[in-house]
Amino acid sequence: MKNIASNKRGLVAGLGITAIVVLTVVLVQAVSLVPNLRLDLTEDSLYTVSDGTRSMLKGMEKPVKAELYFSSSLAEGVPQINNYGRRVQELLREYERLSGGKLTVTVIEPEPFSEQEDRANELGLMSVPIIAGGPEIHFGLAATGEGGKAEIIDFFRPDREETLEYDLSKVIWKASRNVAPRVGIYSGLDVLGGFDFMTRQPKQPWASFAQLQQLYDVETLAPDFETIPDSVRLLVLVHPTNLTEKSLRAIDRYALGGGSVLVFVDPMAERAGGNPFMGGGETSSDLAPLFAAWGVDYDAKQVLGDAQLAVSVASNAYGQPAPHVGIQQFGAGDFPNNDPVIARLERLHTASAGVLRAKAGASSTFTPLIQSTDQAMLLPAEKFATLEEHTDLYEGFQPTGERYVVAARITGKIAAAFAPAAAADGAVAAAAPVEAKPANILVVADTDVLSDRLWVHIQDFMGQQMAQAFADNGDFVINAVDSLMGSADLMAIRGRGRYERPFEVVDQMERSAAMSLQAKQQELETQLADTEGKLAELQSKKEQDAKAFELDDAQVKELEKFMAEKARIRKELREVQHQLGSDIESLGAVLKLLNILVAPLLLVALVFGIARWRLARR
Repeated sequence: MKNIASNKRGLVAGLGITAIVVLTVVLVQAVSLVPNLRLDLTEDSLYTVSDGTRSMLKGMEKPVKAELYFSSSLAEGVPQINNYGRRVQELLREYERLSGGKLTVTVIEPEPFSEQEDRANELGLMSVPIIAGGPEIHFGLAATGEGGKAEIIDFFRPDREETLEYDLSKVIWKASRNVAPRVGIYSGLDVLGGFDFMTRQPKQPWASFAQLQQLYDVETLAPDFETIPDSVRLLVLVHPTNLTEKSLRAIDRYALGGGSVLVFVDPMAERAGGNPFMGGGETSSDLAPLFAAWGVDYDAKQVLGDAQLAVSVASNAYGQPAPHVGIQQFGAGDFPNNDPVIARLERLHTASAGVLRAKAGASSTFTPLIQSTDQAMLLPAEKFATLEEHTDLYEGFQPTGERYVVAARITGKIAAAFAPAAAADGAVAAAAPVEAKPANILVVADTDVLSDRLWVHIQDFMGQQMAQAFADNGDFVINAVDSLMGSADLMAIRGRGRYERPFEVVDQMERSAAMSLQAKQQELETQLADTEGKLAELQSKKEQDAKAFELDDAQVKELEKFMAEKARIRKELREVQHQLGSDIESLGAVLKLLNILVAPLLLVALVFGIARWRLARR
């Protein structure tokens, strides 16, 4: 009987294993027959087509033909390129399906010395040797609309995989439009490039504005502009210094008429090109008469300091990075609403930014977009002009508990900043009055947020400039432009998550340790000043004889006491630095333990528990 029961159990087990194998084979075959079947379990759905892309494809103005030039046969020996090429093709096929026939995708193999290769070169697509001395491959896209102009991605770089969907959607969106919207820009900074008289070389546009030029038709306004062309759908003002009254009146009329305005002002613009006390360029900018009419209070002499959001930068005092209260890293918790400009951003850097407030009694609506923590206070802008060591900003730093606004949206009814201009004979000028329309204005109290150093590394790739972002400043700028221009679909694609994640606990530990170091340094400097004063007092009481410059017993004891105290404090400083490194190493060890040991043990325990439960049921 026991043998029969044992044989039955063996038979059942064998049949069970066979059924599992058969079921697995069937499922694998079924999945292989379903194209593009994926399960996206990433936190930010990095591999799922966004709602913005779906909306853009459904709302395409004109049909678009997309041609993917991919040397697949040459890329077979390079798994990174080959796999990425497969992903690009799958995503394009999904785009084609979602477009409802408005997008046609063709995959082309540009074989060497073929007409297809010549066509790829004519379109401006790059050919890159993926192996030193090996053949060059094409891996680019050309999207052509009814106008015949091709919008291209010259080469799909694997390190830009996180922005693949946005890059594809951008070129298709541009190809589907007959005319690119026009953006008018007036800037007191060289955001669009220029000429460097020191190196005698042309300057490249800032990365944030290079992106803007790819999407829109950008028109630069003259320094003394008196009118804003009717074709301009958005007016961008960056560090607007030395504006004439006629220019201010033109901006006033444009905003009153419902024109969209994006303003970047700054109490201390680091890229303004000089120190105001040394005869350099103007580092402070303001639009006082316009801000007053728009319902905005802004003081161009005050800079925001925030101890909690401070970014660690190199310090001469400690020999290691220390928090800079004038440079902030804003995160999701510092964006107080779901405005589409900041709804999906993760990290935004500012430097020596100003503060905005709603003007009392204003008829407009003031909506904060970016704000500080309650560990902030205002610092005089002139302190930053002569700042040598940023840790000095902690001296006397007392948070006010208020959360200060760095960027805000202005909507609703605004007032006129100027009365109608009068003609030379005293009569009212013939200009027709502007019919006031709801305002559409966004004000940012920082221009450094635009500068490359705060958000992007510029690298050379095969002779081409490539931007590697480490913060979302560029997304913020384009989001703001898209929002004011009404291009919400493209905006919804950006900020979908980053592969680089900040170590928030480690950053907080560094900030706490740096503040402790600063307190110890101040204690040491205070004791040093007191001791030097006592030594001077003792020295003054000595007789002016040949031994006037010798130390007496009291002075020697006082000096020895100070030296011992100084050694004690320096030891404490070293202990704080050592403790910081030790705490970070301990945290790293804990994380490694969780990843390497705890997670597998939990999985084993779960499997063992299920097995015991099933055995108990039997």
